[in-house]
Amino acid sequence: MKNILKKIGFPLAGLVLLSGLTLCYARFDRTAASAPAGKADVVLIIDAGHGGTDGGAVSFHSHRESRINLEIARRTEQLAAFAGVCCVMTRESEELSYPANADTIHEKKVYDTQRRTEQINDTENAVLLSIHQNQYSSETVTGAQVLYAKTDLSRQLAETLQSVFAQKLSSGQNRSASQISEDIYIMNHISCPAVLAECGFLSSPKEEELLLSASYQIRLSAAMVSAYLQNETLFIQYYNGESV
Repeated sequence: MKNILKKIGFPLAGLVLLSGLTLCYARFDRTAASAPAGKADVVLIIDAGHGGTDGGAVSFHSHRESRINLEIARRTEQLAAFAGVCCVMTRESEELSYPANADTIHEKKVYDTQRRTEQINDTENAVLLSIHQNQYSSETVTGAQVLYAKTDLSRQLAETLQSVFAQKLSSGQNRSASQISEDIYIMNHISCPAVLAECGFLSSPKEEELLLSASYQIRLSAAMVSAYLQNETLFIQYYNGESV
């Protein structure tokens, strides 16, 4: 299964079948696939951006980014777990819990950002995949963009994912992976390899339609799992103190 997903050469019908597996089965498969004794068990943290009171960007037809992020994240978790990857989600619902003293939207967003940062930093042998959607003033701008944290492994994962997006999605302008800006708190306050995938532009009606469709979400998820698996050996070597 891992070799198949690395190449993502399976037909779309197979992807739809995989995406329809229950989370219960996915989690069973994930638990069963443990690393060899003495070897690091890399954990793929799948972060569905925004959520709760923070809906993120709003699409051309008023769909919330947070919900689209979560749908893609769930599909990604199922595919990754089916391939034996140990996965953790930063959120599994549109509803989030906040402390009683977080009254404003800003305070709730700050709390959730810090909560996710702590969760990532507290997870041993982590690799972060953060899922987002883009927005621009022009409806004609489209295409996926991958951003990466300030480490070599982050850059390598981002370049792999950007390449897979270009090969398998064939939508929008071709882009290059770029280092993330200083103002993205989570990506600049964690130490593990990390990438942020802007899956498309919600400001484009054409791309919005794609991003809302199950088949395109599955293709995005398969691309992300494929890119991770192509770099998984490097992450294992890194966390086992081997030269990369």
